[in-house]
Amino acid sequence: MLRDRVEQANEAKQRILAEMSSLFDQTCQARSNHKHYRDKLAEAERKVTGHQEKLAVTEEEYTTWHAKASEYCAEVMNPRNANLVRKEVEALEKAVKQRERRQGASVDEMEAECVRTKRALDKTNAAIKGLEEMAQKLDYAVKVRIETWHTFRRNIALRTKAQFGFHLAVRSFIGHLHFDHVKSTLNLSVMTADQAQAQGTQRAKEARSLSGGEKSYTQVCLLLALWESVGCPIRCLDEFDVFLDAPNRGICMNLLAEAAKSSEAKQYFFITPLDTGSFIKPDPPVVKISQMKEPNRDPRALGQTRLPFRSG
Repeated sequence: MLRDRVEQANEAKQRILAEMSSLFDQTCQARSNHKHYRDKLAEAERKVTGHQEKLAVTEEEYTTWHAKASEYCAEVMNPRNANLVRKEVEALEKAVKQRERRQGASVDEMEAECVRTKRALDKTNAAIKGLEEMAQKLDYAVKVRIETWHTFRRNIALRTKAQFGFHLAVRSFIGHLHFDHVKSTLNLSVMTADQAQAQGTQRAKEARSLSGGEKSYTQVCLLLALWESVGCPIRCLDEFDVFLDAPNRGICMNLLAEAAKSSEAKQYFFITPLDTGSFIKPDPPVVKISQMKEPNRDPRALGQTRLPFRSG
């Protein structure tokens, strides 16, 4: 009896153990399924969140595009079928690709090229505008300089006329200078003292109708007037008195000497083959006279190697 009860108890134990093992397996499978579906749920929730974000972006783009499209025209309800519209879009895309093959560039490339060309055009236009402004400024500067030059030239002419008349008056001559700046010519007319008394001051002789001495004297007066009007630091005359008679030569020499003495920061050189002792006296260091020796005319001479000066 006891053995039977033990066997029954063992059998019951085995059944319970088998049931427990089955329940354990079911529990493990349930836990595995729970984890699997929980992960699937999290993945699905992530997908839903991503689609919601895309939906928000799409709705925002639609709102923006709709607002921009409304700026061009009012909304037109399209009753066409979506498949028909899709086919038209595909046909347009195909036409665009064909055009791109013919043009050798895509729409984006042509748009980028257009943007680059537009930038280059804007840069060139800005450079042209800057050059035009600079040209206007330079043109204005040139006009100002030309006006200043005209004023400067007119003042020089007036000063030369005044100085010419002043130097002529030393011998009671009357003279006029006429500057033609357009033709770049200078005409002068001179009247001697005798002519002024006989004919008045209305008629004057041209320079070529003067005598040799009068012409040389007039030239010296003109030269002095021009010298006084320009800033030339060194002034030189060579054989200027060879055609002057004694009275005119004396007056010219005195004029030149006085002009040289009254000028500051200027140096004068007067070279003449004639004697100056009766007109100009040495006055070192202001006036210095250097006289060359007579040339050696002996045919046996081998030639001069230097020209010694004799100071006086």
